[in-house]
This record gives sequence, C-alpha cells and structure tokens, in this order.
Amino acid sequence: MGSKVYRPEFEQLSLQHYYRGLDYLEKFKEEVEEELFSNVKTLFNLNLDLVFWDTTSTYFQGEGPELSMYGRSKDHRSDCKQVMIGVLMTKDGFPVAHQIFPGNTADIDTFRIALEDIRRRFNIDRVIVVADRGMISNGLIEEIDKTGLSYIFGVKMRRSKRVEAVLNQPGDYEEVEENLKVKEVLHEGRDT
Repeated sequence: MGSKVYRPEFEQLSLQHYYRGLDYLEKFKEEVEEELFSNVKTLFNLNLDLVFWDTTSTYFQGEGPELSMYGRSKDHRSDCKQVMIGVLMTKDGFPVAHQIFPGNTADIDTFRIALEDIRRRFNIDRVIVVADRGMISNGLIEEIDKTGLSYIFGVKMRRSKRVEAVLNQPGDYEEVEENLKVKEVLHEGRDT
C-alpha cells in the first residue's frame, strides 16, 4: 500500500492543473533530469559506465498532440497517430533521461539523438552502448566508432553481411545461456 499526502489545498486542484504543471516542467526538462540524476547518482553511488536506451510508442484516439504522427506502431495500431518515447537507463534500472519524438521517427534516429544528448549533458567516463537489431545500421556503427564508444549489438547471426564477416573469424563461441552464444572478435584491429 502506497503512502498518501494530504493538504487541504490539493482539494482545489483538478486534472487541468496537473496538465499545466507538466507543461511548466517540460520547459525545464533537462535541468530537472540532470539534478535528479545527480542526486540519485550520489545517493546510490551510480555511474554511467553502461546505459540502456529503449523506445516504445504510444498511440492516441483522435488527433493527439502536435508531435503525433502515423508511423510504425509497436502497439500494432497503425490506424492511430502516435509518439515515440525513448528512455535512457543505468545498468541498475535508474532512469537518467527521456525524449519524446514524432510518431514517425525510426528507432535508429532516436538512438542518434540520445547519443548526442548524453555526451552533451552528462559527465561520462566510458559508455558501452547496448542495442538490439532494430537500431543497428552500418551508418550507426560508423557514428559510434567515430565517438570512440564501445558497443554490444544483438543481431541475428545471418542477417548482416558485416556481422557474418566478423562472426566467421576463427574462435569458439561461449554459451552464456541455453539460447545465447557470444564470441569476442576483432574487427579492423579492435574488439567488436
């Protein structure tokens, strides 16, 4: 059971007041996120050595906000306008930052923006980018290589010519789980 806070002034609030409050907070989104993360980082001794970026979509019945557009719906509602929501998390599951994108934004594009954002806003020693196949492209790999970030990509082994070339190098796979095998390989003289 959650705790409750009572103040007589709260009885005068209606839903529209909360919406207006969100509009006000949105103006200071970056400052609020950075301050919250700074406090949580100190409290829980967190660091940004491993971050996770994931996206989801949410759809609207009716017009929706200005950012809502038709796009590839993760809710299987291509008949509705949607927005894309991306969240950056620490390895311990603490949220660091979020972004809201137009509904027709591809995962790969959200990822590029998130990378630029975390490098600009947060003091980061080392980041290992973990991404699934929906975010991977040769262009993204080149961009990450330019930044010097490390990465782990989950892909189907036969899906990409580049991945096939790397995986066909000599060396044994290590079985991590029943359905997961990993292999460390060098690509262009670097760990991949």
